[in-house]
Amino acid sequence: AKHQKRKLSWVHSLGNATVKSIFGKKSYDLQVTTLQAVVLNTFNDGKTFDFNELKKILNLNDITLKPLMHSLSCGKYKVITKTPANNKINSTDSFTANAKFSSNMRKIRIPMASLDPSHNKNRVEEDRSWAIEAAIVRIMKARKTLKHQELIAEVLSQLSFFRPQPR
Repeated sequence: AKHQKRKLSWVHSLGNATVKSIFGKKSYDLQVTTLQAVVLNTFNDGKTFDFNELKKILNLNDITLKPLMHSLSCGKYKVITKTPANNKINSTDSFTANAKFSSNMRKIRIPMASLDPSHNKNRVEEDRSWAIEAAIVRIMKARKTLKHQELIAEVLSQLSFFRPQPR
Protein backbone atom coordinates (compact mmCIF):
# COMPACT_ATOMS: atom_id res chain seq x y z
CA ALA A 1 0.00 0.00 0.00
CA LYS A 2 3.10 2.21 0.15
CA HIS A 3 3.28 2.80 -3.63
CA GLN A 4 -0.40 2.70 -4.51
CA LYS A 5 -0.52 5.87 -6.60
CA ARG A 6 2.39 4.97 -8.91
CA LYS A 7 1.62 4.38 -12.55
CA LEU A 8 3.77 2.44 -15.00
CA SER A 9 3.94 3.93 -18.47
CA TRP A 10 5.86 2.61 -21.47
CA VAL A 11 8.43 4.76 -23.22
CA HIS A 12 8.34 3.03 -26.62
CA SER A 13 11.11 5.12 -28.13
CA LEU A 14 13.75 3.81 -25.70
CA GLY A 15 13.44 0.09 -26.46
CA ASN A 16 15.02 -1.62 -29.46
CA ALA A 17 15.47 -5.11 -30.86
CA THR A 18 17.29 -6.93 -33.62
CA VAL A 19 14.87 -9.14 -35.52
CA LYS A 20 16.32 -11.92 -37.65
CA SER A 21 14.08 -12.27 -40.68
CA ILE A 22 14.16 -14.33 -43.84
CA PHE A 23 12.79 -12.97 -47.12
CA GLY A 24 13.06 -15.48 -49.98
CA LYS A 25 16.35 -17.29 -49.45
CA LYS A 26 18.19 -14.37 -47.84
CA SER A 27 18.23 -13.57 -44.13
CA TYR A 28 18.41 -10.06 -42.69
CA ASP A 29 19.00 -8.52 -39.26
CA LEU A 30 16.41 -5.77 -38.86
CA GLN A 31 17.26 -3.25 -36.15
CA VAL A 32 13.90 -1.92 -35.00
CA THR A 33 12.10 -0.40 -32.00
CA THR A 34 10.25 -2.70 -29.60
CA LEU A 35 6.87 -1.81 -31.12
CA GLN A 36 8.11 -2.47 -34.66
CA ALA A 37 9.40 -5.88 -33.51
CA VAL A 38 5.97 -6.74 -32.08
CA VAL A 39 4.29 -5.72 -35.36
CA LEU A 40 6.77 -7.76 -37.44
CA ASN A 41 6.11 -10.76 -35.19
CA THR A 42 2.39 -10.48 -36.01
CA PHE A 43 3.18 -10.99 -39.72
CA ASN A 44 5.26 -14.16 -39.08
CA ASP A 45 2.68 -16.53 -40.63
CA GLY A 46 2.43 -14.50 -43.85
CA LYS A 47 -1.18 -13.51 -43.13
CA THR A 48 -2.78 -10.30 -44.34
CA PHE A 49 -4.31 -7.94 -41.77
CA ASP A 50 -6.27 -4.75 -42.22
CA PHE A 51 -5.58 -1.68 -40.08
CA ASN A 52 -8.45 -2.31 -37.65
CA GLU A 53 -7.49 -5.96 -37.13
CA LEU A 54 -3.93 -4.90 -36.30
CA LYS A 55 -5.29 -2.26 -33.95
CA LYS A 56 -7.26 -4.93 -32.09
CA ILE A 57 -4.49 -7.59 -32.10
CA LEU A 58 -1.78 -5.18 -30.91
CA ASN A 59 -4.08 -3.19 -28.60
CA LEU A 60 -2.76 0.14 -29.94
CA ASN A 61 -4.51 3.39 -30.79
CA ASP A 62 -4.47 5.10 -34.24
CA ILE A 63 -1.98 7.75 -33.08
CA THR A 64 0.60 5.05 -32.28
CA LEU A 65 -0.21 2.53 -35.02
CA LYS A 66 -0.22 4.90 -38.03
CA PRO A 67 3.43 6.07 -37.71
CA LEU A 68 4.40 2.52 -36.76
CA MET A 69 2.93 1.01 -39.94
CA HIS A 70 4.26 3.94 -41.99
CA SER A 71 7.82 3.18 -40.86
CA LEU A 72 7.49 -0.47 -41.93
CA SER A 73 5.50 -0.10 -45.16
CA CYS A 74 6.29 3.36 -46.58
CA GLY A 75 9.90 3.98 -45.57
CA LYS A 76 13.12 3.23 -47.42
CA TYR A 77 12.85 -0.47 -46.49
CA LYS A 78 9.35 -1.76 -47.22
CA VAL A 79 9.36 -5.01 -45.19
CA ILE A 80 5.56 -4.88 -45.08
CA THR A 81 3.46 -4.36 -48.21
CA LYS A 82 0.36 -2.19 -47.92
CA THR A 83 -2.65 -2.01 -50.17
CA PRO A 84 -3.39 0.47 -51.71
CA ALA A 85 0.29 1.26 -52.36
CA ASN A 86 0.65 4.92 -51.41
CA ASN A 87 2.50 6.84 -48.69
CA LYS A 88 -0.49 7.57 -46.46
CA ILE A 89 -1.77 5.17 -43.81
CA ASN A 90 -5.58 4.97 -43.65
CA SER A 91 -7.83 2.82 -41.46
CA THR A 92 -9.04 1.03 -44.63
CA ASP A 93 -5.55 -0.20 -45.66
CA SER A 94 -4.48 -3.83 -45.50
CA PHE A 95 -0.96 -5.08 -44.78
CA THR A 96 1.03 -8.24 -45.49
CA ALA A 97 4.68 -9.29 -45.14
CA ASN A 98 6.65 -8.31 -48.25
CA ALA A 99 7.80 -11.66 -49.72
CA LYS A 100 9.67 -9.82 -52.50
CA PHE A 101 11.74 -7.69 -50.09
CA SER A 102 15.45 -7.56 -50.90
CA SER A 103 18.36 -5.36 -49.94
CA ASN A 104 22.12 -5.28 -50.52
CA MET A 105 22.76 -4.89 -46.81
CA ARG A 106 22.31 -7.73 -44.33
CA LYS A 107 21.93 -5.45 -41.31
CA ILE A 108 19.14 -2.93 -41.78
CA ARG A 109 18.11 -0.18 -39.38
CA ILE A 110 14.47 0.78 -39.81
CA PRO A 111 13.93 4.24 -38.31
CA MET A 112 10.74 5.12 -36.50
CA ALA A 113 9.07 8.54 -36.28
CA SER A 114 9.03 9.84 -32.73
CA LEU A 115 5.85 9.06 -30.80
CA ASP A 116 7.02 11.37 -28.03
CA PRO A 117 4.51 14.21 -27.50
CA SER A 118 7.35 16.60 -26.52
CA HIS A 119 8.12 17.13 -30.22
CA ASN A 120 4.74 18.54 -31.18
CA LYS A 121 4.62 21.99 -32.78
CA ASN A 122 2.58 23.74 -30.05
CA ARG A 123 4.92 22.55 -27.31
CA VAL A 124 7.97 23.76 -29.23
CA GLU A 125 6.32 27.16 -29.85
CA GLU A 126 5.47 27.46 -26.15
CA ASP A 127 9.03 26.55 -25.08
CA ARG A 128 10.46 29.07 -27.53
CA SER A 129 8.21 31.88 -26.29
CA TRP A 130 9.48 31.20 -22.76
CA ALA A 131 13.08 31.34 -24.04
CA ILE A 132 12.39 34.67 -25.75
CA GLU A 133 10.82 36.14 -22.60
CA ALA A 134 13.73 34.95 -20.46
CA ALA A 135 16.23 36.53 -22.87
CA ILE A 136 14.33 39.84 -22.77
CA VAL A 137 14.33 39.83 -18.96
CA ARG A 138 18.10 39.08 -18.83
CA ILE A 139 18.92 41.85 -21.31
CA MET A 140 16.72 44.47 -19.63
CA LYS A 141 18.11 43.64 -16.17
CA ALA A 142 21.61 44.22 -17.51
CA ARG A 143 20.89 47.34 -19.60
CA LYS A 144 17.98 48.97 -17.69
CA THR A 145 16.96 51.08 -20.74
CA LEU A 146 17.14 50.08 -24.38
CA LYS A 147 15.50 51.10 -27.64
CA HIS A 148 13.07 48.54 -29.10
CA GLN A 149 15.18 47.83 -32.23
CA GLU A 150 18.32 47.33 -30.09
CA LEU A 151 16.40 44.96 -27.79
CA ILE A 152 15.22 42.89 -30.77
CA ALA A 153 18.76 42.74 -32.16
CA GLU A 154 20.14 41.65 -28.79
CA VAL A 155 17.45 38.95 -28.34
CA LEU A 156 18.13 37.61 -31.86
CA SER A 157 21.88 37.44 -31.17
CA GLN A 158 21.33 35.60 -27.84
CA LEU A 159 18.85 33.09 -29.24
CA SER A 160 20.90 31.80 -32.16
CA PHE A 161 19.76 28.14 -31.68
CA PHE A 162 16.46 29.06 -33.38
CA ARG A 163 15.32 32.08 -35.39
CA PRO A 164 12.48 33.86 -33.59
CA GLN A 165 10.22 35.93 -35.83
CA PRO A 166 10.56 39.58 -34.67
CA ARG A 167 7.02 40.93 -34.33
